Order: sequence, then C-alpha cells, then structure tokens
Amino acid sequence: MRISLVNLNLVADDVVDQCLLHQLRFHRRRKDEVIVYVQHPVEGLPADATDAVRVVGSLALLAQQDEHFATSDLYVFHYTGHYDMRNVIPPLARGGVIFYDHNVTPPESWSARRGQAEHSADQAAVGPLTPIADLIITDSPLNAEELATRYAVAAERVRVLPPAVPLDRFHPGPADLELAQSYGLAGKNVLLYVGRVADNTRVDLLVEALAQVRRHVKNTVLLVVGDHDSNPGFGETMAQIHSHIHALKLDDAVIFTGRVADLPPYYHLADIYVSASPHEGFGVPLIQAMASGLAVIATRTGLHPWVVDDAGLLVSPGKPNEMAHHIVNLLRNDMHLGELSRHGLRRAQDFSPEAYAAGWGNIIDDARDFVATRPAYPRLAQPPQPDADLTAFPNTMPSPNPSSTPHPTQRREP
Repeated sequence: MRISLVNLNLVADDVVDQCLLHQLRFHRRRKDEVIVYVQHPVEGLPADATDAVRVVGSLALLAQQDEHFATSDLYVFHYTGHYDMRNVIPPLARGGVIFYDHNVTPPESWSARRGQAEHSADQAAVGPLTPIADLIITDSPLNAEELATRYAVAAERVRVLPPAVPLDRFHPGPADLELAQSYGLAGKNVLLYVGRVADNTRVDLLVEALAQVRRHVKNTVLLVVGDHDSNPGFGETMAQIHSHIHALKLDDAVIFTGRVADLPPYYHLADIYVSASPHEGFGVPLIQAMASGLAVIATRTGLHPWVVDDAGLLVSPGKPNEMAHHIVNLLRNDMHLGELSRHGLRRAQDFSPEAYAAGWGNIIDDARDFVATRPAYPRLAQPPQPDADLTAFPNTMPSPNPSSTPHPTQRREP
C-alpha cells in the first residue's frame, strides 16, 4: 500500500506532528510505502524519519512531479489551519482521502490584535474540505459532534482518534534536585502550566489564582513552561502578565522557562498541574501531567471535561478564585491529592501509543471499505487554485514564512 501523509510542517515535539510520526511508523511496520509531505522545513526530526519527509509546494504536487504522491493509494491531510497544500485534495484522480481535523482554535478565543479574521478563515476552510474526503478523523467525540452540526458531516464518515502520549517518557518520577535548585524551587509547592504564553491561554488568571493561594499557603510558586517569544504577539501578552505580577507582588513567585528541550522532568518538579485556558486544541499537557502522576485542575470548557474525566478538578472559566480554592484544598489534603494522581495514571493509559496504533489500524481498514463504495472522480469539477508555487519538487527547498514563527493555530508542545 502506498501512503502520502500531508501537513503544514513537521516539528518533533508538536502534538499534531507526533500523530504524523506515529502514522509513519505504523505504516513502516506494515511494510507500506509511506512519505510525509510538508510545506516548511522540518525541525528536530527523529533520525528514523528523515528519509521519509519531503518539503514541497502544492503546485509541484498538482503537476504530479512526485511519483509517490501521484500514485498513492491513500492520502491523509492533517489540518490545523489554512495552508497551501490543502488545495491538492480536490483534483486527486485516484486513491482514498482522509481529512484529519485537529480542531482549530475558534476566532473568539483570540483577541482582535491576534487576527480574528485570520482564524475565522482557518475555521471556515474546514467546511469546503469535508465533503471532498472519504473519511474524516477528529480528536474527540465533542469535535465529531461539532463537525456534524456545523458542517453537516454524516456520522458514518467520521472517526474519533485521540492523540497519543509517549508513556515511556511521561511517568511518575523523583524531582531532579539540580533542576529544582536552578529555579529556586527547593521547599516550595509548585503549580505547573505547560503551553504557549498567548493571550488566549489566560496565564494571567493563573497569576491571579496564585496570589490568592499564597494568602493561605505562602511558599507556593507558579512554573510556566513553554514558548513566550517566538511570535511577536506574545511580547504584548508577556508585558501585561509581568505588569500584573508586579502589581500583585509576585515577582519571585512566577517563573517562565521558555521552551525546553526535555519536558518530562518539569512535571516531576510540580505538585499540581493548572490550566485556565478556555480552549485548547486537545489539551495534551493535561494527559502528560496525569501520566506523570500530577493532580490536574482545568477549566470546565471545551475538551477538558472529556480529557480529564474523573481524574481532575474542573473550574468555571474566568474564575481564578474558584481555582485558588481547589489548589489550597489539595495542598492541604494529601489523601485527595493521591486519589487524583491514581485516577490520572489510569486515565492516561487511554492515550497510549498502543491505543493510537490500534485506532489508526481500524481507520485504515475502514478507509479501504469506504473508498470501494465512494463516487467516481473527479472530486470537484473546478478545483481551487493554490495560493503560491512555493517550490519545484524536489530540487529546491521552500522559503520559510516571512516570520519564522509557527502558524498560530499549529499547536506546539514546549
């Protein structure tokens, strides 16, 4: 079987791209011929995947300059937001098509200065693409319901497949004392947040919750692990948060690490994982935290209730006082903390690589059956024109975006 996997880019520590790598390895184990096509140069690619990734623009694929792509039996298009190669789907003249929707952050979750119009366009692009695919994959039952209601996608064409977390890397373990000392965490209660410091992730609310917690448990700090400077828009958000920190006299109690090369040891530094974000594409750090044995507190919105299940505590969005109340209770109640930890370890098993591989195998089987009964080609009589010819495959590499920053809707794990 010849497989083509397509995405905007490939960054080894990104949630979406981890799905791509799981699929690549799955098909290699089955002795399929598989290639990953991306539009931007790769970052941090594992050695076992380097020979299977090609950087190419859509015009080259439309012109059938790549033999593997032109003759594939199955195409999988991952979607986290608008990108040029999505235009390759309509004119495909053979093979089955899977559209993998990774739940674009809704525009209302971004402030006007972050480009709501751009994010509206990202989300609006999903609609025209869904009828073209044979099967559609999404991360959760909630996303599947949204596809059905917003885009009238028939339930029999949708499959739910949550992302996987490498449980061999994320598991309970002792704190690295040297790492803890480097951040001044010795003898402290540590609240942890992992993710981008963008305005829509509401780290400012975690700062407010921390201020309230310290009135009752003074030696508590907030450790924020994640990207806060790759996007120009993050600078304004960071300035506002630092102003808030100073006003609340928390200058020594909030620590920003930036992106880190090795994430699991940071979970071992913490007592509780906290998130005030009203919307996450999936919330993989919640799973990483549960797998690492942490109690979790998150907002009662979006996918969080489904991801956390009974393994954590949920609070109303925009209510730092409610979050502070739960934090104080947990820090004072080791038995409840331990109970949530045990529930989290159990829930994390539902997101193992083995579970992902089994689910992906079922989808591949379904795709074969579905393709056998779908309408004849072409998918669209007049396919849309691609935005730009970024490269001629395979002799040149495309130039990166004018800004070297990732697309705002491409989720990154620090």
